[in-house]
Amino acid sequence: MNLRENIVSQFSLLSPELQRDLFAAAPAPTVEMRRTSLARLLATGEPISLEMDMPRRDGETRRIAYRGEAIRADDGRITGARGTVADVTELYRAIEMFRAAFEENSESIAVLRPIYDEGGRFVDCELMFINRTARQRYYDATPPEALHGRRMFEERPAFRPLLFDHYARAAAGEAFTAELRSTGGDLPEIWSEAGFYPFPGGFVHVGRDITAARRAEQAARDARALQEVVFDALDDAIVVLDPHGRIQIGRAHV
Repeated sequence: MNLRENIVSQFSLLSPELQRDLFAAAPAPTVEMRRTSLARLLATGEPISLEMDMPRRDGETRRIAYRGEAIRADDGRITGARGTVADVTELYRAIEMFRAAFEENSESIAVLRPIYDEGGRFVDCELMFINRTARQRYYDATPPEALHGRRMFEERPAFRPLLFDHYARAAAGEAFTAELRSTGGDLPEIWSEAGFYPFPGGFVHVGRDITAARRAEQAARDARALQEVVFDALDDAIVVLDPHGRIQIGRAHV
């Protein structure tokens, strides 16, 4: 299997020989599970999605994620396999931290893991943790275990135009904030102040709902526009003053 090394610094994978030497430290059941999964992929096309604990030779145990898919010829025959291997230990530590601290937070919080194609380009991301607020807003309160590992844009295409560029920037290591408005498709209309914060192996998306404030602002603008239309249509001089006595709307304003 051609494994592209997403995060090599954790293992010092400097050569294929060193990679084989390191992975030889894996327990026999782990090695057999990888072999069985690869054999099934090559025989049936079933994708590989494995996560397991692997002891290093220095005694430390790391969490490793394997992802694989079949390579097919034009006629559909399976001709090989490609995939990724990544150390996701720090990602899982971050997930536990966020779960403990933010499951009941009023802001929506999601921890995501980037997915890349064989050329190293960001194409999607997996949901690793999403708190109760975000589940209720965007996933109809689906249980967290049913969301874990889902591909964001594959599962919910409506998110792509809203979030893809932001997630690509976060996956590239950029921390930033932005105001988002979700409309159309199967998404509720929500304005949010969003923050995107990368960390080893993934990034965090934090969103604060500002829908009520934005709707109130829009209602005020609509009311003002209606007043101007009505007042301009009247022959009488009608003036609207602010609390300080300044003219706001009316024919006398000119």
